[in-house]
Amino acid sequence: MDAVLPEAGWIGVTPATGFVPFMIRLITRCPQAAHAFIATGVGTQVVEGEPQGARYGDAANYPKVTWLANLAGELSQTQRAQAVQWAVQHLGTPYSWIDDAEIGFTHLFHGWAPRWMKRRLGSTNTLMCSQLCDAAYLAAGVDLFKDGRPSGAVSPADLYRLNESRGVE
Repeated sequence: MDAVLPEAGWIGVTPATGFVPFMIRLITRCPQAAHAFIATGVGTQVVEGEPQGARYGDAANYPKVTWLANLAGELSQTQRAQAVQWAVQHLGTPYSWIDDAEIGFTHLFHGWAPRWMKRRLGSTNTLMCSQLCDAAYLAAGVDLFKDGRPSGAVSPADLYRLNESRGVE
């Protein structure tokens, strides 16, 4: 993990391990990012979308965290607090493997998705990890992706690449 203690609202990504993270890295062609979470500002505590639902986690459990500090640089302290508050309010929100598949689909088809899929991805009734981070920023008034992608069609690799494109690695 980076030596820097994450500030509230920072998004972290990690390559993670296992079959599903391997598939995420393969489909998104990004070996650095298969899981994402948002720092609460309390030590290394994070809120993350997991198969058991959105929950508190500890970034210290992920030895290869990259903190996307440049993305958080767009947020005021108030917005960071709002992003964290939104994430905390969504603890317990179910995870959906269908969301993973649909995000993979949009990656394979360069952002295209049928209307029903766009509606489903844009919902916060289920949240996989990177959707939770993106939705928390949206709730704080920051739209990270202005590229025409369907709302909610964001992978950990998308967050990583966006941060990288803004000059922070």
